Amino acid sequence: KYGRIITNPAGHLVFEKMPEKRIRLFGPNLVGSANFLDRDEVEKFIRNAERLGYNTVRLHHFEEGLLNRKASDSLTFDPQQLDRFHYLISRLKERGFYICIDLYASRKLKPGDHIPEFDNTGEYSMKNLVCISPAAMKNWKTFAKKLLTAKNPYTGMALAEDPVLYSLNLVNENALTGVWNSERTSHGARKLYLQKFEEYLQNSGTPQRPFTRNGLFIEFLNGLQEQCIREQTRFLKEETGLKALITDLNNYTPFTLAGLRSGLELVDNHQYWDHPSFPENSWQLPSTASGLSAISQELRMPGRIFPTRLLDRPMTITEFDYAKPNFFRAEGAVLTGAYAALQDWDALFQFAYSHSREKVIRSDITESHFDSATDVVKSLSQRIGLRLFLDRELQAAPSAFAAVFTNGKGMDFSRNYSKEFIRLGLIARIGALILPDGAEIPADIDGLIDTGINFPARHGTLPVFRADGSDSALLPRMRDSGLLKTEWFDLENKIFRAPTGQLTLDCSNGTFKAVTASCEALILPAGKKGKGNFIEIENHIGHAVFSVMSADGKPLAESGRLLLIHLTDSQASKTKFSRKMTRLESWGTMPFLAARGEAEITLHAPSGTKYTLYSVDTAGNRLAELPARRTDAGIRFPVNVFTEKGSVFLYELVRK
Repeated sequence: KYGRIITNPAGHLVFEKMPEKRIRLFGPNLVGSANFLDRDEVEKFIRNAERLGYNTVRLHHFEEGLLNRKASDSLTFDPQQLDRFHYLISRLKERGFYICIDLYASRKLKPGDHIPEFDNTGEYSMKNLVCISPAAMKNWKTFAKKLLTAKNPYTGMALAEDPVLYSLNLVNENALTGVWNSERTSHGARKLYLQKFEEYLQNSGTPQRPFTRNGLFIEFLNGLQEQCIREQTRFLKEETGLKALITDLNNYTPFTLAGLRSGLELVDNHQYWDHPSFPENSWQLPSTASGLSAISQELRMPGRIFPTRLLDRPMTITEFDYAKPNFFRAEGAVLTGAYAALQDWDALFQFAYSHSREKVIRSDITESHFDSATDVVKSLSQRIGLRLFLDRELQAAPSAFAAVFTNGKGMDFSRNYSKEFIRLGLIARIGALILPDGAEIPADIDGLIDTGINFPARHGTLPVFRADGSDSALLPRMRDSGLLKTEWFDLENKIFRAPTGQLTLDCSNGTFKAVTASCEALILPAGKKGKGNFIEIENHIGHAVFSVMSADGKPLAESGRLLLIHLTDSQASKTKFSRKMTRLESWGTMPFLAARGEAEITLHAPSGTKYTLYSVDTAGNRLAELPARRTDAGIRFPVNVFTEKGSVFLYELVRK
């Protein structure tokens, strides 16, 4: 309707045909065979995606599924699979979804690709070969051109020109500082990098020194990657006619990458909470995880990626997840959506909707750390997070602070943004800027952060604060300067309040509150109380996420229909743990079980307001009409996950 998505001068996503209209995106990842559905299965997925409120989809790890498996190379497409892929894209486009893709995620190279440096080691060899092997670069280009210029028979357009594709990532999770010698990339390429580094030292006249991952070696790797990105970008724009926005380097948090990211059209990153580890066999049980709530750790997810944004361009997160079986994962999309809104990011993608076709069409599969298609907890958490992020009632933080670098040279890969700077992101917009000495600083920046590396000597008149990790007084110093208010944070008790008054995070008590006109959400451990403007909760049993939202877009007190969510946890029957519930031994079997939860709800509805209260199943069907009583405080009623009708997470209130 409004054409392709572009960026505006303020560094946000907008519509080409209506540039004054900003757009935020929220959607899932389709992974692997989930990208190759039969036509009726495509329709089922799209119906579910619309009901969940998504407006975008990331198509991920699809390359292997496109290929003719009998071919000697990794470039020959299977026509039937390409047709399925094209049909999915066409239907998403017809229903108003935008998509993004990676041009390389996991395509396995073969001898028939004729890449001399390919030694058949590492499952993701392209990641470290493409920057150093001309043959690998040619192979990457060939695949990209075949994919992007093939005409979709259902849209009549090639993907390169189709506005449905809003963004394209060059190579998934490919920062050379992490993949040049990874076990999962080409082992032979490691020697090539070290040889090239010796040549780099000789050509620059720098004496050879013992190899390290810091200093000159990082500068060398970043130089290679910059050249690679520049050539890939040129090729896509000039030789395929690509119109979509281009990004890359979608992982890692060290500020080493800030300089490289400044050459991209948008910044993309990935972050997980309680991502599993596999102590015995890769990606096979048993798996281990901390089992902690992110609130107890001062919101390291999404906090660690706050500063990786560049404040002069869009910020997207194409992979985020609070991984199963974490018992607190109901918090995940709620916290991520709320703080993405506070930071004024542009897109969020939960990882993942499904890793397979089977999980798109079936609901009786228990095995998955990530997939929301078979995890009601993640799906319902997304309903809340999506609402907080997309409806724009949750205001962005009014103040912005930038970590400024003159360039990306000479950086130590081990240097991360300080904990204090990340904390600042709980109450203010933060990010980085690459600005040459004396360059003009954007008008909406209120202060500058000096990390101790490459800070400009000439930086105008804005206040500067050192945040190199050497002390823990950044927020008090900013408060004393008049830029922050005392009521916004309490470091002793680990409480952080958004300046808008809409978000409150209490890390000591494990609680969180988000308040907008049409949606309120609270996270409460058992025995805690919480209160928004409209809802008040006494949580008696079970850690839970609570939310009330209007179904008609009106303010809560005026809405004719409300959805109430009381979300605890769900695991499959006979799921087996050991080591104090931190080691998962077995995914268990059907049916899924719900965790117990009991609470007392009060809705501060205007005097005289009456509702009919229903318990509802996860498909939206009414189960039973429930009693609610009017008190001086408002409408009061109990909620209990365990009922005679089965487990209940949802309630509908219809105004009489």
